[in-house]
Amino acid sequence: MALHSFGLSQQSPHVHPQQTELVLEHHEAMLDRLLPAVCEVIAAPSESGDTRFFCLRMVSEVTQLYLMDEELYGSAATGGSSPTSPTRRGAAAVMARRPGAATSAIDKLLRSHIFPTIPKLLQDEDPMPLYALKVRDAAAQNSLVLSSSS
Repeated sequence: MALHSFGLSQQSPHVHPQQTELVLEHHEAMLDRLLPAVCEVIAAPSESGDTRFFCLRMVSEVTQLYLMDEELYGSAATGGSSPTSPTRRGAAAVMARRPGAATSAIDKLLRSHIFPTIPKLLQDEDPMPLYALKVRDAAAQNSLVLSSSS
C-alpha cells in the first residue's frame, strides 16, 4: 500500500486536514500493516537518515492523531475519587478513559513497535530525538498502555 494513497508523501509527511479523514477512516490498515512496517524502517540502521526521519515523522504525527481521536482511542471521563486512593486538597477529579474502537491496536503498536525504538532514537542525530520525544509525550499524556501493568 503506497504512502500517497493515505495522503502522505516523502516531500510532505504532515497529515493535512484533508487527509486526516482518510487516515482515520483507514485506521485498521494503518495500525495493522503500514505503521508496523514503517517502524521497522525507523529501526533499521541500514536505511538512510533521511528515510528514517521521514518515517519517524509520519509515525509521530499519525500516532498523535490516533491518540487524540476520541472515537479511536477513547475519551477521558471524570469520576469521583476512589475510596482506596488518597486525594489531595483541591486535586482535580480522577481521570479515567473509556476505550475507543482501536484502543487495543494503538496500544499494541506503541508497546511492540514504537516504544522499543525510543531509547536508540534519543541517541540519534537531530532531529530524530525531537520526534521520538513527541511520540513518547503524546503517549504519556493519552495512553492507557503507560498506566497499565500489562
